[in-house]
Amino acid sequence: MTRRWKLLTLNLVDAATLALAGLASLALRFDGQIPRIYLDAFGQVAPFYIVAVLLLMNLSGVNRTLWRYAGVPTFLAITRTLFFAFFVVFLVNLIPQQQPFPKSVVILTWVLGTAAILGSRMAWKILRTQPGRRSKTGSRRVLIAGAGDVGATLAMEFQRRNEQDAVPIGFVDDDPAKQGRKVEHLPVLGTTIDIPRLIEDKRINEVLIAAPSAPAGLVRQIVSYCQEAGVTCRTVPSLTDYVHGKGPLGQVREVQIEDLLGRAPVAVDFAGISERIRGRTVLVTGAAGSIGSELCRQLARFGPSRLVAVDHAENRLTYLGLDLTEHHPELEVLYAVGDVKDEFGVDELMRTHKPAFVYHAAAHKHVNLLENAPREAILNNIMGTRNVARAAARNGVETFVLISTDKAVNPTNVMGASKRGCEMVLQSMAIDGKDRDTTFVAVRFGNVLGSEGSVLPIFRRQLSAGGPLTVTHPEARRYFMTIPEASQLVIQAGLLGSSGTVFV
Repeated sequence: MTRRWKLLTLNLVDAATLALAGLASLALRFDGQIPRIYLDAFGQVAPFYIVAVLLLMNLSGVNRTLWRYAGVPTFLAITRTLFFAFFVVFLVNLIPQQQPFPKSVVILTWVLGTAAILGSRMAWKILRTQPGRRSKTGSRRVLIAGAGDVGATLAMEFQRRNEQDAVPIGFVDDDPAKQGRKVEHLPVLGTTIDIPRLIEDKRINEVLIAAPSAPAGLVRQIVSYCQEAGVTCRTVPSLTDYVHGKGPLGQVREVQIEDLLGRAPVAVDFAGISERIRGRTVLVTGAAGSIGSELCRQLARFGPSRLVAVDHAENRLTYLGLDLTEHHPELEVLYAVGDVKDEFGVDELMRTHKPAFVYHAAAHKHVNLLENAPREAILNNIMGTRNVARAAARNGVETFVLISTDKAVNPTNVMGASKRGCEMVLQSMAIDGKDRDTTFVAVRFGNVLGSEGSVLPIFRRQLSAGGPLTVTHPEARRYFMTIPEASQLVIQAGLLGSSGTVFV
């Protein structure tokens, strides 16, 4: 059925409902013995009143709602619209005329009409969302951790879609008020600590974590229960993930290491960043790398007039281009294949595009490889940084930000020493360039989750191979942050501090 026919059918049903409500009101008012004069008057004026009510309902937009998704706000909107319509009818009825209807009839018609129209919508919603027959054989039995709004939405989606390969069995929730209750026809079976027992008793195949704001410690506990029982564990993105483009709210995904980080995300001054970046040209070196590509994605959100993405890896630069075009089609992006060791090429890029901000992420950063290639570390990291920094100073760049590492602190390896050399280049430029307009700052990071050169990909491969994990010291403590956090802090660093500052 087309949308037009659906709307016509809905209006016909509403018209019949309102007519029956009016007749029922007259019958109630006169104990079933409706005087002929009122029946005749009703037949004359009812069509005009019904048309007026339907017109108001259509103009207000309530009839354009997808009723299977209707909630309390939609039903309140219908109630307000009908109240206003019948209030107008009530006022018209006060005008002196030959045979006005009793006021009680108008009020009863509003009450009965509103109840009947809301009831018809609710019945349709129930019919469309009622769980149908499922094929139990071979279906995954799913336990939902979290009986809040997100969990209820997941359960409703399971029931609405009638998926044959997954059957929700119930919820677990740590809220005492929810114990023994039902949410979307599914029982709350216990709390988090009951998950191991429920997995065994209810033959659970999968646990869905439907609590995006749950503490990382609780997520780790649930994941641990699932790993011990050998069942799948998945989750839904948080609001932070949604803002960073990691999927729509409510979409189920695998549990990631970021979910287990164990602390709140670092707060960033988005308003201040947007004010500085919007309408300006920004250049990123190493743009195809893990940090550089995320920098480009984050910068694109703040509305620069142009983004210049520089990298020597043409294939990965192409993939970055596809991603940015998909999510930011309005942004002007120049993809430049180049090498920071090419001083002339870097200077030409700066001179041509006149960036206001330069984020220098291009670097070699694999510790083991650089131990055997110190010359390349010096050429690419130190000399490359010098080339980009000099070009920035010559071409009036407002702010130059270097991505450094915590290994630059009292360096004990070639990579750390080369990054410390990069910082010294910037500090030297800051001292020599006090009369210039360019601010040089550096940002040091520890382990960035998922970045190239981070210890986590190494740990993943070692674990998948059965171990063991190779660590520098059994008592070593490592600190982690996510790639979006690191990128946002790099951008924020450009707004803070004086030239020569190294942020840690």
